[in-house]
Amino acid sequence: MASQYPLAGLRILLVEDEYFTAHETQRVIERAGGAVVGPFGQLPEVMETGLAQPLDAAVIDIGLRGETAYRLAEALDARGVPYLFATGYDAAAVPEQFSGVPLLQKPFREPQLVRLVAELRDAQTSVGNESGA
Repeated sequence: MASQYPLAGLRILLVEDEYFTAHETQRVIERAGGAVVGPFGQLPEVMETGLAQPLDAAVIDIGLRGETAYRLAEALDARGVPYLFATGYDAAAVPEQFSGVPLLQKPFREPQLVRLVAELRDAQTSVGNESGA
């Protein structure tokens, strides 16, 4: 009984420095009912503007114009915002600190992205329910 809009009501930070990939990823998220914050293609911009927004989840490309997005990932961890890496990086290149973060390797398919973002929300909801019980 999957919803036609599995990401409905979610504000999803999108961090991707490649224009066409960002545009396509935004389209996928919006078609699944999510609202995109961004997309952002540079780390300083997302750290200043993107993190100031209310967020439910994030989709992050690791490599951003010569920088890595690990500082952003640490900031999201501190805020309790779940995220996934959508990247061309191999899992072996990701630092141990982020080994538990879902990794979606490019090129990816629309259903993979939607399923993983929905799972981020579901995992966040269960953590919230457990702590409130």
